[in-house]
Amino acid sequence: MKSNGLKVVDLFCGIGGFSKGFENAGFNIVLGIDNWDVALETFKKNHNNSKTLNADVNEVKDEYYQKLKNKIDVVIGGPPCQGFSMSGKRDVNDKRNTLFEEMIRAVSIINPKVIVMENVVGLLSRR
Repeated sequence: MKSNGLKVVDLFCGIGGFSKGFENAGFNIVLGIDNWDVALETFKKNHNNSKTLNADVNEVKDEYYQKLKNKIDVVIGGPPCQGFSMSGKRDVNDKRNTLFEEMIRAVSIINPKVIVMENVVGLLSRR
């Protein structure tokens, strides 16, 4: 498919399934961020022209996101939801429950035109 020229960053990218759909629709996947080595290797194979950052989003500095400011059109992400998902353990003390706030921090700095975040029942009520 022909590129539409829109640049995407995928937070919590995993193997790149979410961003693969965007790529198939003509978006340019610029970067995937995750802290799971094996998943990032697969992400690289799924997105040949993309960069990856192997990092815990809690530890990504504002300055890193600042370099992307106004250069990225879309930020997508599926923050971990095991701590509050109906199909997870529903552990209110799971440290991953607040990772969606890291996506908010990233987009507030990057300033994309569009944000797409996977929503899970319990996101706000079970954390």
